[in-house]
Amino acid sequence: MKESDGLFLIESRIMAKYAKHTNGVGSLIEVKSKFDAEFRRFSVDINGVTTSDEFYELVNKLHKLKDIPFLITYTDTYGDQLPINNDDNFMKALTTVKGVLRLQIQRKGNISS
Repeated sequence: MKESDGLFLIESRIMAKYAKHTNGVGSLIEVKSKFDAEFRRFSVDINGVTTSDEFYELVNKLHKLKDIPFLITYTDTYGDQLPINNDDNFMKALTTVKGVLRLQIQRKGNISS
């Protein structure tokens, strides 16, 4: 682990704590993502990450998925799994979340129903 990775994790934890106080009022959304057996918690500034492509790159860096093609889905308020595969779906995920935005990151071709 590089020093910059450690600083990023600390920053993510601070942002996650801050998001608990601003979710629904401010611009930070708390996110919990799962890829295989690995979980990550981070916050997204909805004023800073505005497209699904930017979000895809953020998740790619956080989970270190370099050359692994993947899909992102989220759990909506009704418990349904919905894709984040375009800007409209991305904004819907951010604006309808209550509490934590829960993501599932899956390798392309390994999608279970």
